[in-house]
Amino acid sequence: MRLGRRWSLRPAAVVVLAAVAAVSGCTASASGPTGSTRPSATDTVSSSPTDSSSPSPTDLAKAKVLASYDGFWTAQVASEAAPKRQQDPNLAKYAIDKALSDTEATILLFRSNGIAMRGQPKHAASVTSLSLADPATASITDCLDSTNWRPIYEATGKSALAPGQSPRVVVDSTATMFNGNWVIRTSVAHRDRPC
Repeated sequence: MRLGRRWSLRPAAVVVLAAVAAVSGCTASASGPTGSTRPSATDTVSSSPTDSSSPSPTDLAKAKVLASYDGFWTAQVASEAAPKRQQDPNLAKYAIDKALSDTEATILLFRSNGIAMRGQPKHAASVTSLSLADPATASITDCLDSTNWRPIYEATGKSALAPGQSPRVVVDSTATMFNGNWVIRTSVAHRDRPC
């Protein structure tokens, strides 16, 4: 994620993007940000009662896009929890271009300032558009809930979060096919769009 999107350093605090990276309240589901409501890569997509065949290519693609998005976030959270260590190798598996470079820049920023993330964010992501034309592309909208995912100064354990930041923000991401797999190409948290 872009540094300006998620964090900006102040003399003694890191400012989390208003409404941390795309989950919570930005979902079509009534379940809200308490957990993911999208299918995982192992979930099956139900077919109509008159159709006993396998899921449609569109439904399968959406499930794979969201599985890659989950993989991207899992690697990002692991890398930002221990920024002094080598980043999670899955980050480069699930992200390319701006999504990868922005996340790597955030990890370097944390490393140089002695900051690490603690806890886990929650997501409510959905695929908002999908094209299976070559190259295949998808758009993802997420409401990121960072209520239980906070920056701390590793030396003291004190919060590095500036006051007044919304813990939930809309995150818009794009995905594309790369080397036969869905990967996240861009991921932008909107500070001005709490969810």
